[in-house]
Amino acid sequence: MIVGMAILMAWALSSSLFAADEEIVNLVIGGDFEEDIDMTHWTVNGDAAIEMDKKEAAVGDASLFFEINGIDPNKGWQPQFRQLPWAIAMAVEKGKTYTLSVFLKAESNREIQIIVFYDPGDVRVISENVLVGTEWEEYSFTSEWPETTLVGIRFLNAGAGKISYWVDCVRFYEGEYVPTEIEGEKAVVGSSDKLITAWGDIKAKY
Repeated sequence: MIVGMAILMAWALSSSLFAADEEIVNLVIGGDFEEDIDMTHWTVNGDAAIEMDKKEAAVGDASLFFEINGIDPNKGWQPQFRQLPWAIAMAVEKGKTYTLSVFLKAESNREIQIIVFYDPGDVRVISENVLVGTEWEEYSFTSEWPETTLVGIRFLNAGAGKISYWVDCVRFYEGEYVPTEIEGEKAVVGSSDKLITAWGDIKAKY
């Protein structure tokens, strides 16, 4: 009987996790970087370029490689790549909770600033700096949304470092964070000591 109860509890837990993952509706378009068309949903400003890398992936068979060719010491947030709210219709509702999660990996240790925002006024609801290493890790940020609006995402070159990096499986969805499963295992999640106080005085230029 005890064995039966244990099996039932394990089944219930796995079913709830599966259901939670099934309920996620990713609002990001082209965040998997598995097809050439995915790259067309992202834009770059500054001396950099994005390309699909089929040799590196946290999930699936490919990722986005953000190659930084040069930096402007007077614009510490550049180069950057982004999805703008007027280009990609990521709609959210006031008072609901939303989560951004993303896998990151760099050529060497570096800092990246991740922003989820809305206009007018470039209002940043999520704005975090993270320390990224040379192994894939998933980072997540959850916040209640203050307005019903369209939102955008930016990846900024925090610290003006000329170190290129990879991005994979960008998800933005309603609800609390749900770890991404990779071949049946939960993702390695970026630890809290890798989160840095966000820059409050930097405004990304369009």
